[in-house]
Amino acid sequence: MSPSPNGKSLALLIFSGLLWVVSTNLQRSLAKSDTMLVGPFGDTLQYFYCGSTFAVTEPDGIRIVSPDTCDVVQKVPASSVSVFRSGSTSPSAFLFDAWKNFSRRSLKADESIRSICPELAEAVDECIDAAAREWEPFWQRRLLNAAKFGRSFLDFYDPTDFIQVGQLIKVLNAVCFYEIGIPLSYMQYTQLSPSHLISRLLARNLHPLALRISSYLALPP
Repeated sequence: MSPSPNGKSLALLIFSGLLWVVSTNLQRSLAKSDTMLVGPFGDTLQYFYCGSTFAVTEPDGIRIVSPDTCDVVQKVPASSVSVFRSGSTSPSAFLFDAWKNFSRRSLKADESIRSICPELAEAVDECIDAAAREWEPFWQRRLLNAAKFGRSFLDFYDPTDFIQVGQLIKVLNAVCFYEIGIPLSYMQYTQLSPSHLISRLLARNLHPLALRISSYLALPP
């Protein structure tokens, strides 16, 4: 069984392979399908594949689970689009380009930074947000390095978000590691709360990791 995000519908996947969608009070039959259903569930779309592969609605996308893999399909976050979209003229795109030029010891880095001085703090914030929502450590590091580079040109900038995102990324990467197998996005983690993640680790008898994460996040051990 899987409820819709708005709580009005319930999807029942029956052993025979029939997918049956009903109202949550079980009084109305809304749809039946023998193969695949694609339909509006609240503000999102939910997909069900009969057999051994199925999908679960997440706050920021859909998780597709098969016997061998767990894939997450989601819309590219706005901050990532702003940084990486081809031809982007956003301050964050200029900051990321400036950091790349700085890494190559190119004089173009100074030119790029000067062009976004009034929006530099906004560009730093957007690179931090994009890093938090990125799945690949390679790109997480590059985005945080760009944000750190931009911070060095700001006289007054609160580093709290930068530090917190750095910690969050380490935790998410640790639980996403294949031996643990709990891939969580930034939005899922913030909605669950750190204590809920600790509870999930404990339920799977991953006590040493739960203790290390608790200590790292300054939670009561």
